[in-house]
Amino acid sequence: MKKKFSIGEVAELLGISVQTLRFYCNNGLIEPAYVKPGSGYRYFAYEQLHIIDRIKYLQGLGFSLAKIKGAISSGQVEDLLPFLEEHRDKALAEMERARSVAESLQWYINYYSYLGDNHFPAVPFKKTRQPAWAIGVKMFPGEALFGPGGYRLEMVKRDRVFQNVEFLRQVGYVLDYGALAKGVIQPDSYFVYLKNKPDFEHEAIIEIPGGEFLCFRGRILSDDWDASQTLEYFKERPGPGIIVADEYEDNMREFTYCTYEVQMLL
Repeated sequence: MKKKFSIGEVAELLGISVQTLRFYCNNGLIEPAYVKPGSGYRYFAYEQLHIIDRIKYLQGLGFSLAKIKGAISSGQVEDLLPFLEEHRDKALAEMERARSVAESLQWYINYYSYLGDNHFPAVPFKKTRQPAWAIGVKMFPGEALFGPGGYRLEMVKRDRVFQNVEFLRQVGYVLDYGALAKGVIQPDSYFVYLKNKPDFEHEAIIEIPGGEFLCFRGRILSDDWDASQTLEYFKERPGPGIIVADEYEDNMREFTYCTYEVQMLL
């Protein structure tokens, strides 16, 4: 077996570049076993190959060269373990963050696809929904539907208690049943959905119960919304436990013209 390997041979054997191997040497991570006088060519012993491979492996895991150098210089496995554990914890946190982002992206895909995938033009329909949580603010009779409530909601969202809470982009209203039965949109509250159920209590948190809902769709904030159809949905129907109107952004500019899905708990 060969006793010494040139820098080019080591690079080819371990799948790294000559420049990387020279960088390891120049930064003190590995010392050549032999340097040829005159030419300065570097040669490595066979037993050094596993050290170089370990450096490459740890660097591939995201370790800084400074940490790798410190662990290798001591020669003690015990000195490497804290670095491994710290990096493992960091990787697990990054995985959890990536999983959460992927879930949010899928939620938005579903959100923006919902109206197209579930097309019920001017036809009431039933659907079953799971419990959901939101934070909301009170709406007052006679105030503009678009604007004041949103401002108050943003102020509540800035409360420190919500700083680690994930919000979804979807907003909506809890509607007054008596007003809606007359074809009038009078919100009791304006809310924004939370991604998960909060692990604390707060007066602004709203629980929207799961169950079977009677639904219809319309651009309820626009001036040309036809309230006559709404009255048909309420004929001889007892008041529901809750009515929510969920906004669906079917355009990216005219938010007052967005479609809302009004859902009445049966």
